[in-house]
Amino acid sequence: MNLKRTKRGAALLVFMVGSCLTLLLFFSLGRLQYEQHREQLQHLSDAYARRIEMTAGYMLRKPKIITELVRMNPNDLHWFPRVAAALQDDPAVLSFQLVRGGKVLAGYPADYKRWTLDDPAISAALLVLQKLAAANTSGVLYGPVFLKDGTCGLLGLDPIYFYTKQSRFEYWGDSLFLLRLPDALQMADDQPLLDAGYAYRISGVTGLDGSSPVLAASAAPLGDNPVTSAIHVANGQWVLEASPVSGWMHLRGLFWELGVGMTVSVLLAALVYMFFMLREKQQATTPGAASVKKEFRPQENCRQPSLLEAVAERCQAAPGHFLLCYLDLNHFQQVNDTYGRGVGDTLMQAVFDRLRGVLKEEDSLLRAGGDEFVAMLEPEAGEGWKNRVEQLDQAMRRMFVLADGKTCIDVSVSIGCAVYPQNAVRAEELVRLAAERMRENKERFAHS
Repeated sequence: MNLKRTKRGAALLVFMVGSCLTLLLFFSLGRLQYEQHREQLQHLSDAYARRIEMTAGYMLRKPKIITELVRMNPNDLHWFPRVAAALQDDPAVLSFQLVRGGKVLAGYPADYKRWTLDDPAISAALLVLQKLAAANTSGVLYGPVFLKDGTCGLLGLDPIYFYTKQSRFEYWGDSLFLLRLPDALQMADDQPLLDAGYAYRISGVTGLDGSSPVLAASAAPLGDNPVTSAIHVANGQWVLEASPVSGWMHLRGLFWELGVGMTVSVLLAALVYMFFMLREKQQATTPGAASVKKEFRPQENCRQPSLLEAVAERCQAAPGHFLLCYLDLNHFQQVNDTYGRGVGDTLMQAVFDRLRGVLKEEDSLLRAGGDEFVAMLEPEAGEGWKNRVEQLDQAMRRMFVLADGKTCIDVSVSIGCAVYPQNAVRAEELVRLAAERMRENKERFAHS
């Protein structure tokens, strides 16, 4: 019955341990995959952000060209339509204007107002941008602005300054241009992000109302927990957010690995169960397998083969584990030399009886030959085995008074222990290990 419980318990334990390890591996791989995915996307996102910064810098070069030409001769602007037409080589560029004192001195194309500049809200935005550019003496990008055809645009403004004859730095006006979004960002090339299966969104944080308007975005919506990259543009900052279209983790592969791990756990549990079934069948068919607790009296000639057979039978029938103690009397040869072998045999009988009295009924005591004994202790809870071994040692430290009442002998014992099956599963190995540990303790006793 104990063996039946053991096989079920062992199989269940193997399955639970395997399942726990599989789940731990599942979550560890998932976390690792998530971190690697984010790192890869962060690299792509940062690269795209740098390309957008270069594109923004390139866009502001167009109004700066007009700014430099105005500085050469602010009173003659006949060249403006020709230069603006040459700068409108990009389909994203919609118009150019020269603005001074709130008035447009020159504009290209002739119908530049058809886009948005007659919108009161945009006019108010231009006034704020002009003050911002004049205060920082550098170009400004602002957007998005909503165009009349339903699309969005981006305003670029570059302030124009002069050194007067009095060597003063005076503000003259602004070179203004209008770009269509998201065409203005085509040069940055978002294709690597899209080809890798990512969605993105570019937001501006330089809105005049403190908002974060969307400048450009992919067709696929942005997912949860996106990575972010800062885009530094003239007098402002944009934010690029990106996330995988299909999610951060490839769940199909992870669940496949989880299924494999659980299958392996079930197979290992089945193998353990079959192993104990074979042991149970072997125990049922082996004659005398149940008579493990066979005691060997000192008068019997129990040499090593009989000892190993008894330990082997105990290993085969063991419901769980047990402790094997190998005991050897210290200086027993001196007893024989001093009192004779008859007294020695009587002492061995007394030693056996005292050891048997310390052991429990279910424990076994065997004579290993000479002055050596082997005790097999059944499972104990907590530090039970440690206390039992100490009891054996203390019992042997008490003086032996033989039957004649005159002979008193003071002996002690050296003990070596090994646990089945943790230390060894074969009887020979278990006895050898316990004997080696006994001899080590005996040497320490001799030196002390």
